Amino acid sequence: MELTRAQRCGTDTEPRSKECSLSVWVGLTRVQQCGTDTEPWCKDCPLSVCVGLSRAQRCGTDTEPWCHGCSLSVCVGLSRVQRGGTDTEPQCKECSLSVCVGLTRAQQCGTDTEPWCKECPLSVCVGLTRAQQCGTDTDPRCKECPLSVCVGLSRAQRCGTDTEPWCHECSLSVCVRLSKVQRCSTDTEPRCQECSRPVCVRLSRVQRCGTDTEPCGKECSLSVCVGISRVQRCSTDTEPWCQECSLSVCVGLSTAQRCALTLSPIARSAHCRCVWG
Repeated sequence: MELTRAQRCGTDTEPRSKECSLSVWVGLTRVQQCGTDTEPWCKDCPLSVCVGLSRAQRCGTDTEPWCHGCSLSVCVGLSRVQRGGTDTEPQCKECSLSVCVGLTRAQQCGTDTEPWCKECPLSVCVGLTRAQQCGTDTDPRCKECPLSVCVGLSRAQRCGTDTEPWCHECSLSVCVRLSKVQRCSTDTEPRCQECSRPVCVRLSRVQRCGTDTEPCGKECSLSVCVGISRVQRCSTDTEPWCQECSLSVCVGLSTAQRCALTLSPIARSAHCRCVWG
């Protein structure tokens, strides 16, 4: 008496199924033949045999290991999140951005401060705030934004102070709101050449000319230096620049300062006796 197929082979979940080729099992349901694709022995069934299974059974989701057996074209029924997750997840690399167009910009590119934003041109990121697009002009990535885009940033952000490297991108006319000290510092520093004297009038005389014993004194006429003490202006008549001071200007100096060593001791004594009796 012939045994039925079920008697002869039981089901494919039993050890003796190895005695039955699939061709013998054609009368069994597909579930009996292969179980589901989530079970180990389903590997014995080509996907073409499993077409009756739901997509979830066939591939699970693209976040599960065995989904690699399904091309994305097979997974089109899955949600985009299932197909590619988001572009912030590793498996999204299988989805081109053109496929991910339904995702929010934040999902597509995150912000321009995150590594993967390099895949998005700034024109795509136009919905992001300026801070997100360019950070501030003190950040390296701001070089991708022309200053005209950064006009909403404070001047301090745009140029810092004129003592910082990037301020050369700002004309002085733009920096007029900075304090004079920030703009020119003192006239003893190189950048003060960018400031005309009348602009520096608010600086103290010492800042403007230093003292007449310093090289920049030549830029100051004595009439400008009248506020400086006579000692500063002429020091003693034995020093080279005292020639700029007439004796009448030096009347406040002591006799020793006025005559110093311009004459021999004897002649000087005679001269001083002659002048001052």
